[in-house]
Amino acid sequence: MEFVPRPEYGLVTPLLSAVPGGVLARGGADVLLLSCPAALEIAGAAATGRLVLDAGERVVLGMTHRTTAEQFPVPRSPAELEEALRQTVEAWRAWSRQHQGYQGPWRELVHPSGWVLQALSFQPTGAVVAAPTTSLPEEAGGRAELGPPLRLGA
Repeated sequence: MEFVPRPEYGLVTPLLSAVPGGVLARGGADVLLLSCPAALEIAGAAATGRLVLDAGERVVLGMTHRTTAEQFPVPRSPAELEEALRQTVEAWRAWSRQHQGYQGPWRELVHPSGWVLQALSFQPTGAVVAAPTTSLPEEAGGRAELGPPLRLGA
C-alpha cells in the first residue's frame, strides 16, 4: 500500500512521521493521520508498506483529518476502526430505509442519485458540498490541472 497525501491541493509537501499504529502527515493547515495495523516505511512525503491477506481476511484502515489549530488525532485500534465501519454502514442503511422508498419510474437512477447527494452533504448543517469534482482528472490516469481563468461576459 502507498500513502502519499497532498494537502493544500498539492501546493505543499507534507512532513510524515511514524506514530504507534499509523503515520501522521502535517502540511499547510492540515494534519492527517492514517491508522494502519502494518508497519509503514517513510521515504520523503510517502509511506509504503505491504499487507498480506489470506482468503477471507480483511484489514480496515482509518483516516482522520484535523487542522493544526486542533488537537492532533490519535491512531485508532483495529477494533475501533471495525466499530466505526459498522456504525457507518448502519447509518447508511438507516438513511436508505428512511429516504429510499421511491418505487416509480427510473427508480434505478433515482436511488443512486440520492446516495450521491447524501454523500455530498455536510452532516452538521445539511449543506451540499460545492464543486466535489473540482480536482478530479477528466480521464482515468489523467492529471488534474488548473486551467485558464474563467472569463464571464466576454
